[in-house]
Amino acid sequence: MLNRAIRNSICILISWVLFIPTLNAQFCGNRLDYIPDTSRIDDFPIRYVRINLHVIADAQGAYNFDDSLSIQFFTSLIDIANYKLRVKTSMNLPLHNTVPNIPCRYQYQLASSINDATVPAIYLHMETNPMYQFFNSAHTTANNVYSTFWYDTYGIHKGDELNVFFLSHHPDSLNSRTYSAKDQGVGPAKYVLMANAFQLYQQNIAKGMSKNDAIVNTASLTANLLNHEIGHSLGLMHTWNGGDGCDDTPMNAGCWYSNDPANPCSNNMMDYNAAQSAITPCQLSIIHSNFADKKSSQYQLLAPIWCEKKDSLKIIIYPNEHIVWSGSKDLEGDIIIRNKASLEIKCIVSLPKNAKVVLYPEASLILNGGLITNTCSEKWKGIQYMKKRKLKAKVVYLAGGRIENYIE
Repeated sequence: MLNRAIRNSICILISWVLFIPTLNAQFCGNRLDYIPDTSRIDDFPIRYVRINLHVIADAQGAYNFDDSLSIQFFTSLIDIANYKLRVKTSMNLPLHNTVPNIPCRYQYQLASSINDATVPAIYLHMETNPMYQFFNSAHTTANNVYSTFWYDTYGIHKGDELNVFFLSHHPDSLNSRTYSAKDQGVGPAKYVLMANAFQLYQQNIAKGMSKNDAIVNTASLTANLLNHEIGHSLGLMHTWNGGDGCDDTPMNAGCWYSNDPANPCSNNMMDYNAAQSAITPCQLSIIHSNFADKKSSQYQLLAPIWCEKKDSLKIIIYPNEHIVWSGSKDLEGDIIIRNKASLEIKCIVSLPKNAKVVLYPEASLILNGGLITNTCSEKWKGIQYMKKRKLKAKVVYLAGGRIENYIE
């Protein structure tokens, strides 16, 4: 068998071949071009994944959260999951590694209900078929978690929102002394199935916690699983056994928790561990390259916030800077290129309605096979020159570079 280094090299080579620049596909560059650059983090706008949430209860509404608990618990869950993505930690493995801890630059956006736009998209379903009321991880049964039954039956805004289903363990299993109820889930491209949140909440109440404390504690624990399963939906694989296409996610024996600094457990979000708090640059390159591919299921899940111009989110290329964008971008404001600075665009840049590119004296905009456009069926304002006698700015068109969908 191929060793891991060779296998990963092949994976990266295949990725580069798959990501050959193509303006028609609205995607170009290679995967590594989509790692957020911490020196220019504003060039990588935060992407928001639209999600909705489903609670599957039995016919009497038992064994899961009811309406009164759902909104409080699930809004806490999304807030905490987003917080954990924002403050993720550095990798534990391998020891003394130098893998940088790069901002994720993605968050979850809880959609609005189809019944009332003023309330969040949290749906309670009372399932009458006992075969489908509970989480079943057995591969051989008709209602195992790899079935699309819940998505087919209860999915909302399919393809545009990630449907997340919360189920319970079967009550007969919970009553068995030999059954261990634990966090479980799966994360295909268009939906997520999870179990055990309600059981954790009940356990916390049984320990004497107040309702609010039980909700927060349960949400904090469940957020790890949510981030893990949505990681699968966004294109990530388990990391512990190799073969995930990333050299910065080392193989490991797998352990849940260790307080020995010399023998730490993995803390990667895609391993099974108590922390699940690290995401590597390579993993982010997979997520963000999927976000950039307008033909991908991940792109369809994004809230198109780049369609509306935001004055506070302009991109500035400062004097004497020379910046190259090799990956595609959906920006939310103007591009300002200051004196003697240059911006080279090799891919596709979408600007919102009424945004513009502003060139100061001796600034350069180089469209080297790149395209500036608007992908929201609107028009941007084109290129504006800040003139100052003979100190002129310039626009250079190379290798078919162009601008389109602008106000002429």
